Amino acid sequence: MSRVLKKTEPVRLLEAHMASLRQSYDEWMDNEPEEMESDCPTDAEMAAFEKAEENHKDQFESLEHQASRFSQSLGVTRLSDAKLAPALVGFLREGLRYAFSNDDGDTEDELILGSRLSFLSVLSKYGNWIKKGRANQKEILQRELDQKETALRTNPDFEVSFCS
Repeated sequence: MSRVLKKTEPVRLLEAHMASLRQSYDEWMDNEPEEMESDCPTDAEMAAFEKAEENHKDQFESLEHQASRFSQSLGVTRLSDAKLAPALVGFLREGLRYAFSNDDGDTEDELILGSRLSFLSVLSKYGNWIKKGRANQKEILQRELDQKETALRTNPDFEVSFCS
């Protein structure tokens, strides 16, 4: 299926990649271990918390591996189809938008500013295609990343969220 979509509808293929990665990422975020309630936890509580943290870390590593496999499906040393290059730029721009957003689409609540920045690590698995692509693709994404970072740093909540 992936091979067919790659040739006939590269945008749809990358949309499927993004949907899958975002769903897995949201599940990872939802599975974050709860903070311990006690200031003096028992050994059993500490062991359970450490196990939950380890599972959470393993889940993120699995997500990164999934992104690597998806990225590798696009080609070996070059993108297997020229139509993939512009679609990939759009894919990465959407990933940047998602990583820097704090809007939780399911509810009216907003997430903590910067809470999705770890999604950038997932996106980085696709970075090799941009390095190998045309310089203007890299410039477009770098400019977008710089704008998102500047907007984050100038947000009034930035100081409160990260520096207090």
